[in-house]
Amino acid sequence: MTPRRKLLFVSPIMPQHGGNGLAMRAGLMLEGLARTFEVHLLVLPTSGGSREVPDVVGAIAARVGVLDLDDCIDTHAALIGRIGDETERRRHRAAYPRPWAARFSGAAAALKATEFLGDTRIDVLHVMRLYLAPLAPLILRALPAPAPLAILDLDDDDVRTHERLAGLHALRGEAAAAELDRAEAAKYAVCAAELPGRFRAVLTASHDDAQRLSALHAGVRFDAVPNGYAEIQRQARAANPRTAGGPVRLLFVANLGYFPNADAAELLAFRILPMLRQRGVDARLDIVGGGAPDELRAALARAREGHVTVHGGVESVAACYAAADIAVAPLRAGGGTRIKILEAFAHGVPVVTSTLGAEGLDAVSGTHLLTADDPAEFAMACQRLAADPALAASLVAHASELHRLRYTPARVDAKLAAIVSNIFEGR
Repeated sequence: MTPRRKLLFVSPIMPQHGGNGLAMRAGLMLEGLARTFEVHLLVLPTSGGSREVPDVVGAIAARVGVLDLDDCIDTHAALIGRIGDETERRRHRAAYPRPWAARFSGAAAALKATEFLGDTRIDVLHVMRLYLAPLAPLILRALPAPAPLAILDLDDDDVRTHERLAGLHALRGEAAAAELDRAEAAKYAVCAAELPGRFRAVLTASHDDAQRLSALHAGVRFDAVPNGYAEIQRQARAANPRTAGGPVRLLFVANLGYFPNADAAELLAFRILPMLRQRGVDARLDIVGGGAPDELRAALARAREGHVTVHGGVESVAACYAAADIAVAPLRAGGGTRIKILEAFAHGVPVVTSTLGAEGLDAVSGTHLLTADDPAEFAMACQRLAADPALAASLVAHASELHRLRYTPARVDAKLAAIVSNIFEGR
């Protein structure tokens, strides 16, 4: 039997089946790559998450290693982190020469990666996210010839995302945070300019990102590998709220430690939900997800009054979707594609989101979901959906079909396998 090719997968977060969107994409990629390669997973947890290895990850990967961030941070960034004055610390962070998330992607982390490999000879180096891209040439230089193929999964366009984050901070009157994100966007642009020649292929989460980035970076092969969500056995759902006489239940599932999600939660609790109730709709909002900063938790607690329930992290979202009438996501910043939208599609719950929330998905407003960007229009879309069971059923039917045809793990696996096969044939 021909031995399987070996692959080193460097991830910024422990792969998971649920919860954090980045962790879920890492999980999809791990499963897809493991169908072709013997995968050695090395987690450099720059994006947080649990350090514990889930059973499913342990079963898929040949080996799993988790690095200690304290052993990998560069001296310059460590010194910035020790500055006591917040304004001064922010100023030095803005002047830091690389993206702040790349402060762990230096020689120390590369050395740990080669120590993790030991005598294992790898054929492919798969790195996830642009802020870990600087690790690739450092690791490759330390490995014996012939050098492995290198693949980068961007997942997100960090330049555009940080530009959008800066715009949202500015809209909220947060000038210092806006300035910091503008500086980050410029540093990511420098990082992206170094891609040519480093990676055999660069993956994105949407065709739109792949086409746009191809035009910006000549000489780099961009391929789209979409996000996905497993087909599920749906739980029984309650009757339509208008016919059953109960409240309309809105559901927002998100990692609240991510600024655009926290902003969306505030928008829902303090603007959209009150507008709905002023229109005579007995609406309730359920917010599901961990990571909320103390200030956000306190603000949402003040907004509850029986109309807003903050559940925190849950082991399974199935029961939350089974109790929901509308999945909502009024996002005003971010990038990539939103697994939370695919999750709602899979659970058979109609979706109202922003144009940005549906970005990158082959979903059409009015057919698969409803989109609205102004809070008043968002409230009107929710009211329309709550009052029209036929429309809700039509959106669910079309969204379920779209999910089945394009966004299941099997579809993701097939796309990834085709890309990898083409890369090796090209070699």
